[in-house]
Amino acid sequence: MSVKARSGVRRLNGSAHGVITVCLIGGVMAFLAASMATAQTVQDCTITGTVYLPTGDAVMGATARLTGDSIVAGERVVESGYAGRFVFLSVPPGTYTVTVSMEGFATFVQENIVLTTGDRVDIRAPLEIAAIEGTVVVSSDLPA
Repeated sequence: MSVKARSGVRRLNGSAHGVITVCLIGGVMAFLAASMATAQTVQDCTITGTVYLPTGDAVMGATARLTGDSIVAGERVVESGYAGRFVFLSVPPGTYTVTVSMEGFATFVQENIVLTTGDRVDIRAPLEIAAIEGTVVVSSDLPA
């Protein structure tokens, strides 16, 4: 596959040179693709959570809100699904608050969630039955 040149240096013939070039280009492209994928994945943060009752039962249909200065729209809103789970994907690094609410229950608030590049945080959000406030007026006519 090589031909002896007059200067004593061996040179590769055309087919061997082509194979080496293709291998080098393929290797560089694979490296660049892996680097780009890693760069995108590493910066993203994820916040997951579970909404549950004091009995331990999962709560489906609760509203989870993510607020923070790093969110362009100001907030993200999702609903807890099967097994009471909610997920906020692709959250930029920053400081956040997660609020979980559902009618008939006290609101759960988790503040000062600090995320740095690549963090994954899991929140347990217990919902307590809301206290009912009101006034009870009892009126009766006393027998004379």
